Amino acid sequence: MLVPQLLLETLEDLGDADFTKFKFYLGVKIFADRVPIAKSRLESAHRHDAVSEMMAVHGADGAVAVTVAVLKMMKINSVAEELEKTYTGASYTCNLCCEHCFAEERILIG
Repeated sequence: MLVPQLLLETLEDLGDADFTKFKFYLGVKIFADRVPIAKSRLESAHRHDAVSEMMAVHGADGAVAVTVAVLKMMKINSVAEELEKTYTGASYTCNLCCEHCFAEERILIG
């Protein structure tokens, strides 16, 4: 499955309130090693627009890693774990969403 399709299906599992919160996290500097997406690009974005923005800013592996991390921050662990399980990117390792990231201050806010 292509990464954009996988991310879109993942975001379609979120209700509207959760998707709005997800977009908020994409637009703020929460990861020390990731650039936030401009808020103006997200405020009226639909799910497919958010996927396009994440792919453009973070690339395939990065978009998956950010999605997993944000979902875990939002405590939507079942959706995050399903995405991790389904994604088979060769160079993918989610080093953003582990509990030790909070202790190491890799995530700036939570």
